[in-house]
Amino acid sequence: MDTPTILVVNPNTSDDMTAAIDRIAQATAGTQAHVVTRRSQQGPHTIEGALDAALGVAGMLEVVGTYPYGFDAIVVACFGDSCVGPSWGLGRRLLSRPASSGSVLPS
Repeated sequence: MDTPTILVVNPNTSDDMTAAIDRIAQATAGTQAHVVTRRSQQGPHTIEGALDAALGVAGMLEVVGTYPYGFDAIVVACFGDSCVGPSWGLGRRLLSRPASSGSVLPS
């Protein structure tokens, strides 16, 4: 069985946050999956409310749509009430692969 590839997308534009997300995602996946972490190129620097979340959807979809390699699942690295609103639901419907949003921080 091939190792699945998980595309982890940070919907904000923070390089520091993306690096932290990548470290945790890599450690969590271990050898069970190949993790590729990307951040939005446009949108809010951080997501701190409903408006930021709505503004982050376009950048997140752009990352997914322009990723040039195959992947098996998507994790949108965003958590809290802002990331489960109507904008994120729309984003999920537009994706053709399993998608999840939620914290990538260990419990």
